[in-house]
Amino acid sequence: MKNKKLIFVLIISLLISSLVGCNTNNDQAEPERPAENIPGDNNGMDQNGNDQNQMDQNNNMDNETSMKKYKDGEYEAELDPDERGWRSVVKIEVENNEITNVDYDEFDENDKKKSEDEEYNKTWKSASDIDATEAYPQLEEELIKTQDVDQIETITGATGSTENFKEVVSKALEDATQ
Repeated sequence: MKNKKLIFVLIISLLISSLVGCNTNNDQAEPERPAENIPGDNNGMDQNGNDQNQMDQNNNMDNETSMKKYKDGEYEAELDPDERGWRSVVKIEVENNEITNVDYDEFDENDKKKSEDEEYNKTWKSASDIDATEAYPQLEEELIKTQDVDQIETITGATGSTENFKEVVSKALEDATQ
């Protein structure tokens, strides 16, 4: 009995010391590096005396805030079936250069929608706390909101469907991008 207690205490001590030893929290601030003085660099100014660093920051902000523009129309795409036999299909409507409607689903070899397969969704829901009836509308709404497939966050429990959604949407919007 004493041996078991001793072993238990040693294991706990070892775990605690390894956790403390592996702590990467570094409270020391990294010293600031002085600005490099590159010959011919004019200290970050362009030939007209404009602050090049500020101009670069403004350009980056403009690129980040500008939304993608799409050509008006209806766009469709589908992927080859995945390893489980589900084929991703999307239909996208663009009006006034913006995505206004998205219809996404996955189909089996009999063209049955995954979102309507109750048994499949029951199993998916019990394993991941989400199913196609919840995940697909979230993906569709997120695309309409962000107007950019690259801005869509992966849905926990629906990683494969999120990846398929992004891939098929990118394929559908290839011809729509202006």
